[in-house]
Amino acid sequence: MAVATALSGGILYSRFTSESSPNPTTAAATTTGSVSFSSFTPAVCSLRCPVPKSPSSHTKSFSSTKSWVSAVLFSNHGKNYCRRGLVTRCVQTENSTVQERAQGSEEGTHFRDAEDDDEEEEGNGAGTAETEDFGEVERILASRVVDRKTEYLILWKDDHPDSWEPAENIAKDVTAEYETPWWQAARKADADKLKTLLEAEDVQRDVNAIDENQRTALHFAAGLGSEKVVNLLIEYGADVHWQDKDGFSALHIAAGYVHTSVVKALIAAGADPDLEDDKGRSPLSLAQELLERTPKNNPLQFARRIALDQVVKALDEAMFETVEVEQILEKRTGEDGVAEYLVKWSDDSEDSWVQASDIGEDLLKDYEEGLEYAIVDKVLMKRLLDGKVEYLVKWSDEKETWEPEDNVSPEVIAEFTASLQSPQT
Repeated sequence: MAVATALSGGILYSRFTSESSPNPTTAAATTTGSVSFSSFTPAVCSLRCPVPKSPSSHTKSFSSTKSWVSAVLFSNHGKNYCRRGLVTRCVQTENSTVQERAQGSEEGTHFRDAEDDDEEEEGNGAGTAETEDFGEVERILASRVVDRKTEYLILWKDDHPDSWEPAENIAKDVTAEYETPWWQAARKADADKLKTLLEAEDVQRDVNAIDENQRTALHFAAGLGSEKVVNLLIEYGADVHWQDKDGFSALHIAAGYVHTSVVKALIAAGADPDLEDDKGRSPLSLAQELLERTPKNNPLQFARRIALDQVVKALDEAMFETVEVEQILEKRTGEDGVAEYLVKWSDDSEDSWVQASDIGEDLLKDYEEGLEYAIVDKVLMKRLLDGKVEYLVKWSDEKETWEPEDNVSPEVIAEFTASLQSPQT
C-alpha cells in the first residue's frame, strides 16, 4: 500500500493505492491454488484547507470554475471539521481561500452563483462573506449502504443532531478509525473479532458494509473458504445476493476459489446459482470454465480437478431440481423425430412433455409393456394360483383387484406381511 499525494491549488490531496483486486477467474486458475486478497489499509492523512482559523470565521465566495474534486474538511489546531450535508472544496487563489458549491444548499446556508459574485464585484468591488456549516466530529456511530455508496451516522461535538453523511463528507482518518477494525477482521476471516464488532452496543456495524471494490465481508469469507464466518455473517443478515463491481456474488467467489463447503453453505442460505456476473457467467458456468482450463494429464492438478468437479456438482444440483416421475400418461413423436412422454410428477407440478432421458428405464419399460401405475391403498389378501403368488390389492381410485406379485411394490408387500405377524387386537 502506498499513499500518493499531490499539491493542487494550495491543497494536499491524498489517495491510497493497493494491489489489483482479486478476480476468482484468474486467481483460482493458478497452478498453486493459492489466493491472496489485497489488504485494506486506508490512508490516514486528512485533506485540509490551509487558511481558515475556525469554523465560524471560514468565509467563501464562488468562482466560475465548475470542475472539482471532493475536499471535505479543514483543520484547526489538529481538530477535524467536516462539512454537514454538503460537499464543498477549497481552492487557493491569489488573495483568499475559495469554496465552491458541489450540490444544493441546506436550510440556513445561503449560496450564491458565480453570476451573483460577478454582479456584486462590479458594484462593490468585493464579495460578501458567508458562514459555512462545519462541525467537529465526535465519532461515527454506524454506517449504511445507499445506492451502492456508504453513508455514516455522525455524532457531532456540538449540539447538532446526529446525521447521516456521505463518505465524501468525512475525513479519511475519521472513517479509517471506524472501518479498519471491520475490514482487518473480514480480510482475515476472524470469526471472533467479527462477532465482537457485530455485537458491540456503542457502535453499530452494517454486516453488508462495502469496500472500495463493492465487496462485503461475505465475499472475503467465501474467498478464504471460511464456512464458519460465512454462516456467522448470514446469521447476522448478510446479503447472499450482493454483487461487487465485477458482478461477482459470494457464490461466484466461493466457486472460483474452489471452496465446496462454502458453496453448499451459501446455497443452503438461499444464494441464487443463476445470478450472472458482468460477463454473463453464473457461478456454475464460472466453475465449468475453470475446470476446462485445468490440465487433465497433470498429476499436480488432480486434486484441483476433483475439487472443481465437486463444486460443479453442488451448483448443478442446486440449479436443476430432481423430481420423480409418478406416471407416464401419453407418448408422442416430437418435431425432431425423438419420442416424448407426457408425465405426471410426484410433487404435483403441472404435467409436462419430456424425453426418455428424463425418465427412469423401469418406468419406460412398464409403460411400453402396457402396465398401468396406480396408488395402492393396502393389500387385503394373499393367494397361490397356478404356482404363482398373487395379492388382493385395494386401490385408492377404484375397487380391489388380484395382482401378480411382480405388480406390487416390495414395500407394500412388506407392510402386509408385517400386519399378518402382528398380534390381532
